[in-house]
Amino acid sequence: MVDECQVLIREATIEDLKRVKFLWLKLAEEMYKIEEYIFPSKENAERWFSSVLSTLREGKGKVFVAQLNGEIVGFIYFIHSLRTFLEVSKQVALISDMYVKPEFRRRGIGSLLLEKCFEHLRKLHIKHVMLSVLSENLAAVKFYEKHGFKICRYDMSRNI
Repeated sequence: MVDECQVLIREATIEDLKRVKFLWLKLAEEMYKIEEYIFPSKENAERWFSSVLSTLREGKGKVFVAQLNGEIVGFIYFIHSLRTFLEVSKQVALISDMYVKPEFRRRGIGSLLLEKCFEHLRKLHIKHVMLSVLSENLAAVKFYEKHGFKICRYDMSRNI
C-alpha cells in the first residue's frame, strides 16, 4: 500500500492525456496478449486519444490520473452520459479503461482511482456503473469483485 497522501488523484489535463495515451498503449499490449483483438499500435492509441478528447469536449466523460512523485502511474476513463435509443430504467456510467503501471499495482492506487470515479458519479446522481474485463485477466476480475462488481452478462466469442 502507498500512503494515500503521496498519491494524487486528479482530473487529467490535455497535457496529461498525451502521457495517458502511452499508458493506454501499455494496456492494449496487455489485453492483446490475452485476447489478440485490438492491435496495440500507435495508430490505435491516436484513435483512442481522439475519441477520449471528443467525449471530454462533449462533457460526457472524465479521465482521472494517479500521480506519484510527479509521475502519472495510472488512469481511469469513464463515460457518464451514455446514449441509447432504447428507454432504460436507470442512468448508467461505463468505465471504459483503467490502468495502473505494473510496478505500482497492489498498492491501492487502482482503488483510489475507482473511488474518485464513484465520487464524481455520485455528484451526478448516477447510481450504477458497468465495465468489461477480460475473463482470463483473473487479477482484474478479483480486483473488481473486491470493489463490489458482479457479473451481470457474458460476452462470448469463438474462432470460425
